[in-house]
Amino acid sequence: MQNNELLQSSLKPRAQSLKISIIIPVKNEEETIGRCLINLRESSLFYETEIVVVDGGSTDNTVMIAKNIADKVFVSPKSGRSYQMHWGACRAAGDLLLFLHADTLLPQNWQAVIEK
Repeated sequence: MQNNELLQSSLKPRAQSLKISIIIPVKNEEETIGRCLINLRESSLFYETEIVVVDGGSTDNTVMIAKNIADKVFVSPKSGRSYQMHWGACRAAGDLLLFLHADTLLPQNWQAVIEK
């Protein structure tokens, strides 16, 4: 059985309607944000997943990279990780909120872990 099949068989059908919003506060993260977002896209196998990036005033290519991969990208009116996380949470549509750093790479089974 392949990893994807094993992961899907371990999740309960009742939770398939769950929507997860992943909120990532960023500032000048062009070196890490692309890899983080691609990892999230590739490992979001079972639940509907919304990726929300909130920029705190980057002067590099962070926003451009995020716009190509994330579902929502906002530029926060204030800089500061806690403010950016709150800003993103208020605009997220998920039933469950997951806050990550831009350099985080989750394991392939992260959705199964959250369900447990």
